[in-house]
Amino acid sequence: MKKRILSSTLVALTGVSQAALISWSTPADATNENVIISPATVVQAYNVGGPALTVTVGGTDVVFADNSGATGVAANLSGGANINATYWQGSAGDIDFDTILDSQRWNSAAGSHDITLSGLMGNTTYQVQVFSIDNRGGNSAGRYYTLSDGVTTSAEAGRDTAGGTGQFIVGTFTTGPAETTQTFSQIGYRSAGTDNGSSQLNAVVVAVVPEPSSALLLSLAGFALLGRRSRK
Repeated sequence: MKKRILSSTLVALTGVSQAALISWSTPADATNENVIISPATVVQAYNVGGPALTVTVGGTDVVFADNSGATGVAANLSGGANINATYWQGSAGDIDFDTILDSQRWNSAAGSHDITLSGLMGNTTYQVQVFSIDNRGGNSAGRYYTLSDGVTTSAEAGRDTAGGTGQFIVGTFTTGPAETTQTFSQIGYRSAGTDNGSSQLNAVVVAVVPEPSSALLLSLAGFALLGRRSRK
């Protein structure tokens, strides 16, 4: 039976003060739906440039909300929602994930924007996954972006294949006892980190990182299920 993930964390582009420091992963390529982080513990996912869609990852449904409403992840981006089959130019195997990667919104008025996660729980470790993809070439060729919490900054990620490896970045952070929000920025560049370009988002995913004891219980449950199947 598929497990359906229900959205509970709000994601918004608003100016909220810095919370926990974020540890950024090495940028990586989007190859298929299996790159989505921790599908069993996803608490929110947004298809920034398109409609609400559901992506199945290993038998678990991850529900991507659309970008409508004041609390939508793209609320303050100047560019409208766009779906274009050439943004990603790939095939993930899951048609809905293809649509998500081919959907985007951008900010052409400035080279950066803030992304605020709200409704978080205190003393909890989260991961946030940001997808930014544009493989059309032309004016998009060679552009890249970084993510920053104001103190720590990710490595440069190429939005297109000409710009280098990395169509998504994952950040890990732990909230304090009373912290319920987390803010970071996406900064877009045209070349060499000196010329601000339009910043762009395709999708954002937020997941809880299980505590070691919880992770162990999940592993034991998995082994028990495999053992039951093998005895049948």
